[in-house]
Amino acid sequence: MKKGLLKLIIFIVLVLIILAGSIGFFIYASTRPVQVDTTAVGIGEVKDIVSASGKIEANRTVQVMAPATDKVTEVLVKEGDTVAKDQELVRLSVAGAVKSPMAGKVVKVDVQVDQMVSGTTSTPNYLGSTTTTPGTTSGTSTTPGTDTTTATTPGTSTTTTQPDTTNTQDSGQGVGTVLMTVADMDPTYLLVNVDETDISKIKTGQTADIMTDSYPKKKIKGEIADIGLMATATQTGGTAFPVKIKVTEDDGAVLRIGMSADADIIINTYPDAIRIPVQAVVSSNGKDVVYVVVGSRAEKRDVKVGLIYGDFYEVKDGVTNGEYVVIKGLEKLKDNNKVKVKANKK
Repeated sequence: MKKGLLKLIIFIVLVLIILAGSIGFFIYASTRPVQVDTTAVGIGEVKDIVSASGKIEANRTVQVMAPATDKVTEVLVKEGDTVAKDQELVRLSVAGAVKSPMAGKVVKVDVQVDQMVSGTTSTPNYLGSTTTTPGTTSGTSTTPGTDTTTATTPGTSTTTTQPDTTNTQDSGQGVGTVLMTVADMDPTYLLVNVDETDISKIKTGQTADIMTDSYPKKKIKGEIADIGLMATATQTGGTAFPVKIKVTEDDGAVLRIGMSADADIIINTYPDAIRIPVQAVVSSNGKDVVYVVVGSRAEKRDVKVGLIYGDFYEVKDGVTNGEYVVIKGLEKLKDNNKVKVKANKK
């Protein structure tokens, strides 16, 4: 046999061996079970919620001003102190004690000992306001001697003015130095904007779960107190309505004016919903599908999902309580693949 022919025969044999090995490996790989993690379809609570963001606000704030041009001799309170109505806040060298016009918490101190302050020519010596719309302050008096009270409905303002009885010639020119700001934090509110597509779902008395970055583990609760009638434009050009949420439980969190917070307003609660983890649902040809482990194989199934709540989907059709769905290894699966369950997770 010639050498050339022998080499050709050897080459053909090697190619056939490699090809046979590749085909064998492909058959083995295609029939080898895919390792997956599963979890049981369960029954649990699902809530229909509307989410919104906003700021923490006080029930009312007042700025206490110096009643006369004078010198500060004592500052009797500090930021964070709780004060009673008529409690002394500051003492001036000539005018004497300046008292708090209401009970509340000192949220800002603007003066220090030995500082000279300018006096207001009007009575009383404070400016009062209530913030009612998220991100804005409504009903703030700009004229000394005016005690302004704002209605509690978000987006609206009703002002009652007490005339200046001390100096009718003032015309707003005698604004004194602000000594400090006192806030009534009982109750405390979260003021949020709710998108117009969801506002019809919101009713007074509904409860809300409130979350803050400062206290991620605190369970803060609220209740819808008021719903605004006047729309406001959002930063993205949409339309929203202000909603006022009264904080009913703070779980020990110290809520500060201007603190950012999110709220999940609870529209309905379904305690016995069939639900599965979000990661169990994948999209296939425009449909939501899951892989249900039946025996040693993964069965691809269309599902009809409803509400999404936390890490779960409500499932209206496609799976039943107690079945096991794949939550890990989905990217390797096709319908009727053999599977090996690595872990059954709760």
